[in-house]
Amino acid sequence: MDSLLTLKAIEKQDWKIRVRVSRKWYHLRQNKKTAGVSMILVDENEIRMHAWMNSRIMLRLDGSILEGDIFDIENFMVKPYGNNERNQCFTGDKRIFFTDTTIVKPSTGPHDFIPKHVFNCIPLNMVGQHASQDTYLIDVCGIVRDLEPIQHFVTITGKEQIFARFLLADNRSPYRYKYASNKDFIQFPPPNYHCFNGWNSELGFHIAAT
Repeated sequence: MDSLLTLKAIEKQDWKIRVRVSRKWYHLRQNKKTAGVSMILVDENEIRMHAWMNSRIMLRLDGSILEGDIFDIENFMVKPYGNNERNQCFTGDKRIFFTDTTIVKPSTGPHDFIPKHVFNCIPLNMVGQHASQDTYLIDVCGIVRDLEPIQHFVTITGKEQIFARFLLADNRSPYRYKYASNKDFIQFPPPNYHCFNGWNSELGFHIAAT
């Protein structure tokens, strides 16, 4: 299997990945007809990538692709974003295009540790800087408050994790969550949200939009 991290925007099409469909949504033209389907794919390395299939390929594959499920996907193209493209789902330099030869099958291999979602976190004081650009989308989920002492542990797979409790608050009311993380990612179970940038008392969430 290839990792989303190793995919390259080259002529090769015989890629093979095992991913979870974290998000899936339809694009409508002005005449209300469907132009195609966008998806956010996540792999076991907690890497995410935008994928696209047009309306013709959608007729063949759409019914078998369910949001939240895990699939083995073969034979697709990887293309770079254009310099002038705007409103990408998140930061990234390439995306996946399904083709007439793309094969999508429910995964029967090991996939217990593929997260449901991957989010990118930025410090709250940088939200304005990110919000002033239109290359990728951004949203604010909340502010971390009352962070309790961080605890370290090792998972059954031997992966070092960090666990803590905190309040995630907005302008209306606080909501209590807990998260676990290694030094690069913060994980919220459930659902398994992931974020970058380590520890910060106030974080803004750069979210893959639907």
